[in-house]
Amino acid sequence: MKNIVFLFIVLSLLSACEDEDAPRDVETNRYYSDLLKIHQAYDSLGNQATLLALDKYLEEFPELPDAYLFKGYILGKMGEREAAYHEFELALESDSNYVACYEQYSSFLLYDSLRMNKCKEIIELGISLSDSSAILYNNFAWYELLEQKPEEAKKLANQGLLLDSKNKNLQRSLYSAAYLDQDTALLEKTSQAMLSSNYTEAEIAEISQLLESGGSRKLLNSLLE
Repeated sequence: MKNIVFLFIVLSLLSACEDEDAPRDVETNRYYSDLLKIHQAYDSLGNQATLLALDKYLEEFPELPDAYLFKGYILGKMGEREAAYHEFELALESDSNYVACYEQYSSFLLYDSLRMNKCKEIIELGISLSDSSAILYNNFAWYELLEQKPEEAKKLANQGLLLDSKNKNLQRSLYSAAYLDQDTALLEKTSQAMLSSNYTEAEIAEISQLLESGGSRKLLNSLLE
């Protein structure tokens, strides 16, 4: 997920560079480049130092949702869920039309069995803004899997794959839904697609084993390890 945060920041930077109406000054460049530097230094700085750097950054640029999303990501990985949710809410307050807020917020909510209603709400709000987010369709498929509705999960995963046919996360979601729904034809078809997308037979077998032993929640939790 850290790579997704990085991608959001890079895309924001590129978007600003391409926007003919955006101010062409030093402050505008720092607005994005300083955040990119913080992200690139994260592995060496660690959680606490990065959070301090983000707090300092937000004192100067409190309007950028990506900084709140990055804080939410770090806090979530540290196990501080409530603090992470607070940062995701701040991201939404800063820009409620930014689809990445809904993508990342719902990705973390999926791991909280007590917040499934909130998770669905965030996913549906995001899709209402943009029905072209493969991440949101994947998250929605996972939501339905966790609610033990594999038939609905299959539909959502397939919708996502129409947007991104090689998306490995969506392929895994579709495979999981087919497995839990005992849809052998779809299971075989999806398995072949996964092998074509560089999944190994051992990885596919591990997914099946996790589903068999603990269902979709166990598989989802394994993705954090």
